[in-house]
Amino acid sequence: MQIISAVYDTPGRQYGKMADNMRRSAEAQGYAVFLRMLEDDPMDAVNSMHDYRVNCFFKPYIILERLDAVSEDVAWVDGDCLIRERFDEILDECDVAVTLRRFKPFTLRDIYDGYINAGVMAFRNNVAVRRLITRWIAEQPNGRADQDAINRILLKWTDMNQFGEIVDVEGCKVKLAPCDTYNFFYFPEDHSRAKILHIKGSLRPDYYDACMREVVNV
Repeated sequence: MQIISAVYDTPGRQYGKMADNMRRSAEAQGYAVFLRMLEDDPMDAVNSMHDYRVNCFFKPYIILERLDAVSEDVAWVDGDCLIRERFDEILDECDVAVTLRRFKPFTLRDIYDGYINAGVMAFRNNVAVRRLITRWIAEQPNGRADQDAINRILLKWTDMNQFGEIVDVEGCKVKLAPCDTYNFFYFPEDHSRAKILHIKGSLRPDYYDACMREVVNV
């Protein structure tokens, strides 16, 4: 499985440095890494640095592009993540694995940040996956970002109330893997069992450097 991500090194935001640390953490686990350099800063399209609407509309395009370029399976890992252990098993018995947030059953959740966190996802290299990604791309204009687009698709097939559930989305088997293991961002809680840490947004000032020293050993 190859790790893929994208980066635009916005001045003052250290995305390039974080993406390089993610790459180093992945390579330490024996993964090959492909980092797609973005020519345009996605934040140029919005008025506020805190407006997330355009952050990752490019994501499914890059995933599809990479699946066409290689013969192996791929995993998307955001540049502000660090990989602590190999996680190949995430694709056991499925074509796509997404990472589901913690939730309270039978409560109303926000379509953007109440279901999956799209910072870590894994994909088999097959036709069914390409069909799902094409549908994901088509859904993006109906929402704020790539994340709520994939949530909208999955919610047509599952209420996303069960970790480990595998749902058949028109011939593509999608697994709901737990964020606690594969996309941990619940700091300051104990993360010793997490395989991938996601030090996103406001978490970085307090936790990124310590996690980097732990995982990358610098």
